[in-house]
Amino acid sequence: MTVWNKQQKQVIDSRNYNKNILVSAAAGSGKTAVLVERILESIMTEEDGEYKNNIDEFLVVTFTRAAASQMKEKITKTISEKINEESKKEYPDLKLVDHLLRQQTAVGRADICTLDSFSAKIVRENFNVIGIDPAFNVTDGNMASIIQEDITEEFFEQLFGGTDGKYIKSADFCELANVFFRKTSDSELKDIFSRVIRVASTMPDPVKWLMDSRLTGEIDEMPWMDTQRSGFLSAFEWFWNDWGCTQDILIFIVCGSATSWMVEKIVENKGGLFNRQTCRLYLRPFSLRETELYLKSRDIDWSRRDIAETYMIMGGIPYYLSLIDSELAFNANIDNMFFRKRAELWDEFDHLYDTLF
Repeated sequence: MTVWNKQQKQVIDSRNYNKNILVSAAAGSGKTAVLVERILESIMTEEDGEYKNNIDEFLVVTFTRAAASQMKEKITKTISEKINEESKKEYPDLKLVDHLLRQQTAVGRADICTLDSFSAKIVRENFNVIGIDPAFNVTDGNMASIIQEDITEEFFEQLFGGTDGKYIKSADFCELANVFFRKTSDSELKDIFSRVIRVASTMPDPVKWLMDSRLTGEIDEMPWMDTQRSGFLSAFEWFWNDWGCTQDILIFIVCGSATSWMVEKIVENKGGLFNRQTCRLYLRPFSLRETELYLKSRDIDWSRRDIAETYMIMGGIPYYLSLIDSELAFNANIDNMFFRKRAELWDEFDHLYDTLF
């Protein structure tokens, strides 16, 4: 006889609660066994001298068909064990045995299945009400991909051809494609479209999620792009003022490690980007305390003195701290990062000086 722990017993007995129950447990913790026991306890409980619950009146939904099959096997096996256990008693409860035998027969037709299988059953049983051919098939992943590609192709042809969609105008779509994607192929745009639809389909309300979403553009290390002859900044100013700022769904994020350039060219810009910022984020280095916590999170057990010296040398810069080898002592790490031949940070000062000044 299985001995249940306190938490498992609470779940099994929760059928007595007149409310919804959510059980969250790790893999291998016995969730399936507990659920099977909960179902059996329900069908074996008498009310007013009668067994009123039957296995074919339950709906048990699983994630995969294999899980549904295993669930049925476990329920059938457990019912058989209960029948054998009761039959071996000196005075068996014949009423219970008869009830369990009927449950054993009913397991095969019980709704222990995946959600799509149960939904398909409901549709087939009510096809005349909802007007769907009962001979429909549930598509597999490969067929779904082919259908989605066909729909996407047709949708793009309509938008590029001047026909507005329900949620997007043809002109806006063509402008988006012209600005961000290659003019010779729409394959990249289709790929992004498919990825967005895939994410949206996981949301409770896909259309609302899409309508509330924003298109995010990001330029990392912008100072390096704005070389003396590139004309990059003036081109970006024109792009933003001519088109970008008119797009309510567009958010642009500009990043740069050259602080002086970012302040002069972006924050204090007196030209086309004047007063165009909506938010500034300054990523500060770790404090001494945060540096200690970071090292401990990586199982680097150094003395307070070593941690303080590390902070004085690296200034709490997360990237520098990430270079620390947890297998080496403090002195060995400093030598490894700064003084060995072609060390990671051997020319860091020159690099930073050129970047800033």
